[in-house]
Amino acid sequence: MRAVNVRLLAAPATVVAAALTLGVVAAARTAHSTTASATTIHVKAFEFGFTLSAKSARRGKVTFVVKNIGLGGHTFEINGKRTPLIQKSTTAKLTVTFTKAGKYPYRCTVGGNGIGGHAAAGMKGVFTIR
Repeated sequence: MRAVNVRLLAAPATVVAAALTLGVVAAARTAHSTTASATTIHVKAFEFGFTLSAKSARRGKVTFVVKNIGLGGHTFEINGKRTPLIQKSTTAKLTVTFTKAGKYPYRCTVGGNGIGGHAAAGMKGVFTIR
């Protein structure tokens, strides 16, 4: 009789252990997919402006794919990070992690020593993080 009671208790314990294991695995998958997602914004740079595929994104990693469709070289700077000089008909990627919601100015830094340059000619704007 005692052996039967042990078997009856072992079966529910096995079910509980399996359920807990599945719960931990499911939680790990959810956390991984949430942190792995990033937003991609396509940016076209030209004389003298930018066109963005979206004007805002959620907090987290945002990758800006910047294509220079203009005639001269351009850069794209936002939140203290900047692409290298992007020559005509080429593309550069810039990944920025935004931890706070707010408005973030972006600009082209070519010729920009505070007096003029591409940003002063209109190559600037504001990107919103929600």
